[in-house]
Amino acid sequence: MKHSLLILLIISVQLFSYAHASELQTPSTPVQPTPGPEVKGEKTPEHVRPKIGLVLAGGGARGLAHIGVIKALEARHIPIDYISGTSMGALIGGLYAAGLPIKQIEHFVTHVDWEQTFNDDPKRYYQSFRRKQQQFGYYIKGEVGMHDWTFRLPNGLIQGQKQDVLLESLLLNTAPSENFDKLPIPFRAVATDIATGQSVVLKQGNLSQALRASMSVPGIFAPVKIGKHLLVDGGITDNTPIDVVRKMGADIVIVSDIHDERAHRDKLKSFVDITNQLITGLTLNNSLQQLSTLTSKDVLICPDLTGFTSTDFDKSILFIERGEQAVTKHDNALRKLALPEPYSPPNEHRSHSLLVKTIELDNKTGIANNVILHYIHQKTERPLDRTQLETDLSYLYGLGFFKNVSYDFINHEGQGKLVIHTSEPEWGPNFFKLKFNLASNLGDDTQFNLGFKHTYQPVNDMGAEWKNELQIGEIQHARTEFYQPITQGQRLYVKPFADYQDENYLYNNASFGTFSIALDKKRIQTGLELGVNITTNNRLFTQYYYESGELVIGHKTSKEIRDKYHQTATTVGLAHDTLDHVAFPTSGTLLYYGFSGISSKYEPSLESHTDVFKLSSYRSFHRHTFNFYAEYTDMNGPIGFESSQFYTLGGFQRLSGFRQNELIGNQIVFARLKYIYRLLGESNSVFHFPLYLGATMEAGNVFGSYTAPEKIDWDKTKQAVSVFLGMNTPLGPAYLAYGYHNPSKQSIYFYFGKSFD
Repeated sequence: MKHSLLILLIISVQLFSYAHASELQTPSTPVQPTPGPEVKGEKTPEHVRPKIGLVLAGGGARGLAHIGVIKALEARHIPIDYISGTSMGALIGGLYAAGLPIKQIEHFVTHVDWEQTFNDDPKRYYQSFRRKQQQFGYYIKGEVGMHDWTFRLPNGLIQGQKQDVLLESLLLNTAPSENFDKLPIPFRAVATDIATGQSVVLKQGNLSQALRASMSVPGIFAPVKIGKHLLVDGGITDNTPIDVVRKMGADIVIVSDIHDERAHRDKLKSFVDITNQLITGLTLNNSLQQLSTLTSKDVLICPDLTGFTSTDFDKSILFIERGEQAVTKHDNALRKLALPEPYSPPNEHRSHSLLVKTIELDNKTGIANNVILHYIHQKTERPLDRTQLETDLSYLYGLGFFKNVSYDFINHEGQGKLVIHTSEPEWGPNFFKLKFNLASNLGDDTQFNLGFKHTYQPVNDMGAEWKNELQIGEIQHARTEFYQPITQGQRLYVKPFADYQDENYLYNNASFGTFSIALDKKRIQTGLELGVNITTNNRLFTQYYYESGELVIGHKTSKEIRDKYHQTATTVGLAHDTLDHVAFPTSGTLLYYGFSGISSKYEPSLESHTDVFKLSSYRSFHRHTFNFYAEYTDMNGPIGFESSQFYTLGGFQRLSGFRQNELIGNQIVFARLKYIYRLLGESNSVFHFPLYLGATMEAGNVFGSYTAPEKIDWDKTKQAVSVFLGMNTPLGPAYLAYGYHNPSKQSIYFYFGKSFD
């Protein structure tokens, strides 16, 4: 992922030209430098002490060293009158300038899950049941949009959903001000206008948006619109904004410089090394230009960050320590700037409750206001419940309609106004996702499918969706459906649909001699589903459909028997899904039960009913994950190929050692125990791909067909085992496995893009 970030950054920065900085301000008279903050114990008049400006450079995770620098400056009684920062420097500096104690900032950066902060998707627990359903099979991250018949890509891999909420939460109890000169410490954030390539100095407005704009690496993070500017990371044009803090009124400048040095030519051995060198040069040039303006009275602090990269967020404690250590080298120079008594930085942190007087919705989507407000439980004339509000926003974002869902709390003379902001993807309302899967025994049994999904949403302000799917390969499939919520909370819904599928089965069986038997089933369904989303984890539904199809049965080379059928079915079902991930779950349960009554208008003798029960449960302890899977299906009706309803076993994790779908019958009894050990990476990682080692024990069989026992007989169940390596790749789960049933039924498997729940 790091390499991808580097490449995208290079592509993006080519759009920019270096230019003079232009401050983002109102037409009013420029704001004059604010006098330094009053310091308890200071004996000399305020105007006598030189004003000290702190400059915090950009550099990704390396910027966490700024926290150590600030801690050390506080310990040495160094007052800070102004702060300017870029990218991570803007984040640390902005939080500190707004009044957050440095210890609180340190606690935040050392405890936050950085990788999940860079992942827009909420936890599956918060996602609607429909969104959970749509994830199975579609493992490739990202989507392509279409607007006005033009294909469009998102304007960033990360839209900043979690950063918005996190920053607003951090700043919630700080001194409110839209003029950054009126913060406890006057502050400036530096960003870059993506349209002009010019540096933009942010001095007013929404502080959390200013901080996010300064950190928005182009191509990785979506640009932030502020006023007439579309802003990205400021490091491209002014990574070490010394000039900015001087304009604020600083007499003496303290710089925390974290830039990376150019690598020696002997180290430039790969494309990645060359790419990293180019990016370092782009930010280094403007940093060196700024550093050249320092005078003998200024202080340049350079933490030793050798060996650390801009993505090493998991090393926050080490970064902070290096920052503190770097300050000790400048004790002589800093001693001249120290106050005679301990220095307490201005701190207007508010710990009291915030009263919500009004709630306002800033809705820039096609979803109705009442649908959005249905998810907000905050009441007026009540203290702001931040935890509940952020939970509500997670559920709202989990509906899948929004680009961003965030909030502001504006407190003016005790009149607190809560503003909920919602925006929709500019690259919609048509969205396309790709999927592909491969199952192979590395021999004569290889199945490959390629498909895509088109979703048009929202069709109306209730959040209706029109979804279309097309798949080619071993299984040919086409489907269209219209999902219409009936209630504001998206609980009740109606879904008409049409579905076509053509699937081939191939297996060997002694009952037919030594040759292979081919079974081809084609069917078309049209129907209607009514359901209730009880919670985001549970759904109850009923479905009525008409189905017509054809079964073609015979030798592998010459199919002989053709049987057309027509039937109607009514299904009642219950589904439950609390899995934390779809590819390699570590916790949660997936359950499905459905009962169907099937009738044939022309062949009453083929009437039947089916029961389908599937359960998969995951539990983890550190790196160890255990899974229990059970499946029972029963079709009470005609036996064997006279029936249009049949089920299959065979293949990796479904009686390993057998071919894919080799066993066919009207009934299935199957159970599996699976153990997974995470060898490398983190299960919830965004930037790294976890590697797993696992094994299964399996038992079961099919019953009720010409090729299997007619009735369920526990003595005739088959046993199998498998061992495998698995990896959760950006394109989906991948497995390399060995399965064994007996000496004549063993196989090596390679699976890609397929889950086993």
